[in-house]
Amino acid sequence: MLCLAGLLPGCGTAPSRPAAASHATPEPGGAIVARGDWDDLPAAIVAAASRHELAQTGSESPEAGVRRFTLVSVRSEPIEVVARRVGGTPGEEPALELTGSWGRFPDTYESRDRLARLLKSVADRLGQLNGVDVAPIRWTSRGP
Repeated sequence: MLCLAGLLPGCGTAPSRPAAASHATPEPGGAIVARGDWDDLPAAIVAAASRHELAQTGSESPEAGVRRFTLVSVRSEPIEVVARRVGGTPGEEPALELTGSWGRFPDTYESRDRLARLLKSVADRLGQLNGVDVAPIRWTSRGP
């Protein structure tokens, strides 16, 4: 029997390199650093949750400078967003480090991608609210 698998593209041979992703995703536990007011964090979470079709189910502050928000998706996936104050030396604007997890299997590509988009939405909204009392919601990042 004649084997032509090596002659036909895509048949029987492994690709020489992995296909490039259409957009970057963070590693598991990857963080996004946002600039904004600590007091605007709940409002930013609510706006981002609405954009991504999530409902906030709780929030807590287990220690000073840390805030944990729990959310749930329309598919009943548990989501957690954790914000930590970082920086804040005199003369420097304080930053917020945003991390979290999405779903029951947070290490999958889809979960990391969805989490990255949610954290980017929170960071965008914090930036819009930074230094002002109110601001219209204008999304600049990719949505759900």
